[in-house]
Amino acid sequence: MRPIESLRESSIDRGAVASHLETGSGASTLASMVMAADLGGVEPPTSLASQFPELPLLLTHHRPRREWEAMLKRVIDVIVAALLTLCAAPIMLAIAVIIKLTSSGSILFRQKRVGFQGNVFEILKFRTMYSHMADPLAERQSCKQDERVTRFGRLLRRTSLDELPQFFNVLAGDMSLVGPRPHALGTTAAGIPLEIADPRYNLRHRAVPGITGWAQVNGCRGAVATVDQVVRRVDYDLYYIENWSLALDLKIVCRTARLILTDRDVS
Repeated sequence: MRPIESLRESSIDRGAVASHLETGSGASTLASMVMAADLGGVEPPTSLASQFPELPLLLTHHRPRREWEAMLKRVIDVIVAALLTLCAAPIMLAIAVIIKLTSSGSILFRQKRVGFQGNVFEILKFRTMYSHMADPLAERQSCKQDERVTRFGRLLRRTSLDELPQFFNVLAGDMSLVGPRPHALGTTAAGIPLEIADPRYNLRHRAVPGITGWAQVNGCRGAVATVDQVVRRVDYDLYYIENWSLALDLKIVCRTARLILTDRDVS
C-alpha cells in the first residue's frame, strides 16, 4: 500500500513525508510521527522543522481532535442547531415569504462546496441574488454594491440572516457551527485556484466546515480577491484546527454574535 494511503487509513495523529529517512538518533522518534516517502525539495512544517531540521518534510495528515472530542462537538452541534432552528423558525418563515413576494425564483440558494476530507456537499442559503444572475459555480465573487443582489438580499447579507438555512447543513452532518468556512468549487483568488494560491489550503479539510470560524471573527469575511487574503485565511483556519477546544468555539460564537450586531461592512 502507498504511504499516504496507509496514513489515511491508520490511527496515526500526525503524518509527513520526507525525502530521506536514515537510521540514527532521530529516526526512531520520527518513525512514530511520520511515514516516509521519496519526495524531496519540500519545506518542512514549522511544528516538525525544529525537531528534524535535516529532513525536508511535508505535513500530509493531522487529526485535529480525538474521536471522543469529535463526538462531543457533534453532539453539541446537533443540540444547539436544533434549538436555534426552532427559535429562528418564525424568522425563517417570514424571510421565505418576503423573498417569494419581492423577486421571482426559488427561496433557497444551493451551491456545491468542499467539506470534510474533501467531500463535496450542497450548502443552503436564503437566495439574495436575482435568480437569472445567480452564480452557483462562484465564477464571480460577490462585492459591495453588487448589482446581482436584490434590495432585500442586501439586508439579509448585512445581518447574516441569509446563513440561517445552514443550520440544516449542521443537522445533516455536512457542517459544524464553528469551523473553516467552505468555499465553492470554482472559487479563485486573482484567477488562481485556492489550493494553488496556498499549497496548505487543502489541510483545512481536516476539520468539518463551519457556519462561522476563527478566520471570520478576525476580519477575514467576504470574498477572497487576492493570494494574500487566501494565505491569511488559511493561517487562521490552521490555527483553529491545531488549537481547537470547546472554549475556542464558544469564543468564536460570542465574537460572531457581536460582529453580526455591530459590523455592517458586508458585501
